[in-house]
Amino acid sequence: MWARLHKLDKVRPQPNGSAIVIIEDERTAGNMQRVPSLSTLVAIARVLSGFRALDAKFGGKGEVRYATWANVPSFLQEAISRAGGSIASGDGATVRIPASRASVEATIDVAFAELASHVRGVLGISDLDKALEKVEAQRRASPTDKDANPERYWTSVLEIAALAGEQARRKNGRWIDTKEMPLPFALRFPDGAIARPTHVAEKIVSGKEDEPAPVADEAPADVRPPEAAAVEEPLTGVPPAEEPSAEEPPAE
Repeated sequence: MWARLHKLDKVRPQPNGSAIVIIEDERTAGNMQRVPSLSTLVAIARVLSGFRALDAKFGGKGEVRYATWANVPSFLQEAISRAGGSIASGDGATVRIPASRASVEATIDVAFAELASHVRGVLGISDLDKALEKVEAQRRASPTDKDANPERYWTSVLEIAALAGEQARRKNGRWIDTKEMPLPFALRFPDGAIARPTHVAEKIVSGKEDEPAPVADEAPADVRPPEAAAVEEPLTGVPPAEEPSAEEPPAE
């Protein structure tokens, strides 16, 4: 599932102690281009989460592959590459476009601005504050479970965060990448203050506004170590029997 931010798809431990993290995107190129800003943010988040997993349990050794059979649009190629991911065949076996890691801060900031503009266009509401109120009300009226419908859940979270981020621009807030999981995004202000509208957005979308705000995770705590894994399976592209979480991916 392309938008399943809270789960890694596959982790393949290597004999040298490194690992290959596989991020799967089952969409066609056309679907990737439907909302470019959303595709960009989801891809960057998933690739960066893959690197957090490598840092936590593999000493930072390994690579992240974005696996798809589609011809990835150029804007998404650039986002994945800058985040550090290579683009691979749909089974993750063959690297088609190597990574070229660079800063993603500007890419993230622009993508959130474009997503906010897209949401206002869909709603037909130009006023930013009214658009945010409308989306929040819609999500409160129909909470979503991230495991049952990850695409709707994470899309809604990012849409609310994008609109809130545009409000923050009034005080010169800008989006940056962080080490948090599964959404490594935050707003930074000129005085150094940091805001995380994604936390509030998650509570609204899940219908859990009465619960305490989530604690920022600097790295996944319970990634399964390679010594617990069985012998690596052939690279057939067959999906794993269980769906691994971003905090606990399976080793093949």
